[in-house]
Amino acid sequence: MKHNLLLPIFTVFLLAGCGKGNQQVPGGSGITIKDDSVVFVNETMQLRLDANGVCRITLRKDGRWVSFTRAHESTLPLFHLVTDEGILSRFTTEPSAIRVIDLDSEEFGPGKRVEITGKERQTQIERILLLDLYERHPSAVLCQAIYTNQSTRPVTIRASVSDYFLIDANDLWTFQGVAHEWGTDYIFPLDSGFFRKNYFGFQPESRLGGGIPMVDIWSPSMGLAIASIETEPPLVSFPTKVTEAGKAEISIVEQINMDLDPGDSYKTTRSAILVHDLDFFNAVEAFAAIMKDQGLYMKEPSPETYEPFWCSWGYESDFTPEDIYGVLPKLNELNIKWVVVDDRWFDRYGDWNPRPETFPGGEKQMRELVDSLHSMGFLAKIWWVPTLIQPEGPPPNRRWPSTTPGSSKLFSTHPDWVVVNNEGEYPRCPRNMYFLDGSIADVRAYIEDLTRKFIDDWGFDGHKLDAYWAVPATHRDPAEDSARSFQAVPDLIQTIYETSKALKPFSVTEICNCGVPQDFYQSRFTDQPVVADPTSFAQVRRRVKLNKALWGARCPVFADHVEHIQISDDELGSDFASAVGTGAVPGTKFTWPGGPQKVRLTPDKELHWKKWLSLYRDNMLSQGDYTNLYDIAFDKPETHVIRKDGKQYYAFYEDEWNGEIELRGLDNGSYVVKDYVNNEELGIVSGPNARIRVSFRDHLLIECSPIE
Repeated sequence: MKHNLLLPIFTVFLLAGCGKGNQQVPGGSGITIKDDSVVFVNETMQLRLDANGVCRITLRKDGRWVSFTRAHESTLPLFHLVTDEGILSRFTTEPSAIRVIDLDSEEFGPGKRVEITGKERQTQIERILLLDLYERHPSAVLCQAIYTNQSTRPVTIRASVSDYFLIDANDLWTFQGVAHEWGTDYIFPLDSGFFRKNYFGFQPESRLGGGIPMVDIWSPSMGLAIASIETEPPLVSFPTKVTEAGKAEISIVEQINMDLDPGDSYKTTRSAILVHDLDFFNAVEAFAAIMKDQGLYMKEPSPETYEPFWCSWGYESDFTPEDIYGVLPKLNELNIKWVVVDDRWFDRYGDWNPRPETFPGGEKQMRELVDSLHSMGFLAKIWWVPTLIQPEGPPPNRRWPSTTPGSSKLFSTHPDWVVVNNEGEYPRCPRNMYFLDGSIADVRAYIEDLTRKFIDDWGFDGHKLDAYWAVPATHRDPAEDSARSFQAVPDLIQTIYETSKALKPFSVTEICNCGVPQDFYQSRFTDQPVVADPTSFAQVRRRVKLNKALWGARCPVFADHVEHIQISDDELGSDFASAVGTGAVPGTKFTWPGGPQKVRLTPDKELHWKKWLSLYRDNMLSQGDYTNLYDIAFDKPETHVIRKDGKQYYAFYEDEWNGEIELRGLDNGSYVVKDYVNNEELGIVSGPNARIRVSFRDHLLIECSPIE
């Protein structure tokens, strides 16, 4: 049997629709089998599957059925195959081949399974479609198909297509969870002609990969997401396309390219269909709940994760220990506790020894620096990249030069630890380094030893794991699965995380898959997700909201250093409101008293920094409960809500606003409304939903305190 999941393939799909207009909701819930179709209804949604496997899903909203479509029919079902003999879409089903089975899952609890068996006549391939509906996850349908060749000859399958939908609505927005390109939006409006393949594995063109294995599309009326719910990084695509007619197509595609021999079976990836109102937050939160039931979640954060950060990257590669010592008085004044020794402290990737030009005293001087920080009440993180190893000779791309030319000692000693492509060459990362193969036990042991050195020997309190994304397939041993190197990256991060926690339970591990969605499978072994190289403050806010949905309402999302946003050639960002108002943890990379002019902390900047860092500490909204009450795309102005200590905090963002704002989600009773940035009372309102007229530019952050 041939089985290669890495060969690229994509087919264009005609998708299934959902209902006809908006209809009154009947009471009750349950599963009905009529002729050869199935209808499932619960308090959240209705799923209808016809004789051909065409799926229609509608959302129960405000007492009505709400749908994305009018009366469109699909020529292709929810699950189908692409073969050398064409697209296999007609799997004939007899009424007797539809079963409803009670479930009591250790992972998901009680539920129902709808099992539908059909056969494609030309190839005699049987398809068993499994649709699982759990009480604990009322907005989700968990899906899988099993294909068995019941003929006497092999059938060549090119691709399996799952969760196949056509969405027909105006004003569509999307969340694209797969890493695509540094700096691009991954929460944005869909336009005609849009197409993205969204392969979750390593992408040779961009040298990226991973992310969050899902795609969501929503309109003002409802949203629909599809996701892989496998517990290991899946080698699947989430193609998204907008036709010239404005219809959006989504699906999950497994690139198979295999001969399905007589009697053999193929199981598709386990997936979920998620229906929701408002924006992507609800779909991502539902996905996270399903994954948490399977043991994939971020553990409770320690208090240290909520402390603001300063990192030495303001000095870039030219920082010295004296620069760090010099800035400490200002960090004390601003009450910043974390100091990150950032990029370029080391000699070579893979060896990770102190760079002689910066630390002539070597490891002893590094220990002295960390000891000094601790003696003054600071916590210290170290920057490094666990997946990279420096090749022989200078790297071709001088934008990211290593401080010491030549091959790392690790590569000279262990070239067998390095990923090899199918041409026998060493692929390179965006920094033109080679990749370590984390599936090798000795590599993980080496990473564990490095972690012990950084935390136990040098004394650091955590890690900033940066400038990496995914690892390509390795072809060193043809007898082994080539994808193992890609799927083992979370194992490397787990090694770092668990070793650090064993040595220092309060340690903080941070990863930065720069400029793309942070990989779900890696991030669960961290303490603090990051918005990761945002290019606008709108990106900061959207990414904070994404991480609150994925990892919890009180998740300590790091908003990256505020100066990361480039306003102009001479001006860097200073908008702390996008972090403070959304419940994120702020950070900075200013230099003082010297350093590059545009990053330097001037007297005016110092007043601004002090004001906002004090506001952060006064309210600590990062420890409150982020609550999704507003659609980030369609509610104006953009609004975020946090509940904390009996109060409700709202953050509004707009270039300029003059008019009413709606205060959703209040309890019955009266509230004092205060602009807590300017300490100005705005009035008294009554819940549960209130309106108040305001005027502001850029942002308005308010506190609603109940009147006893």
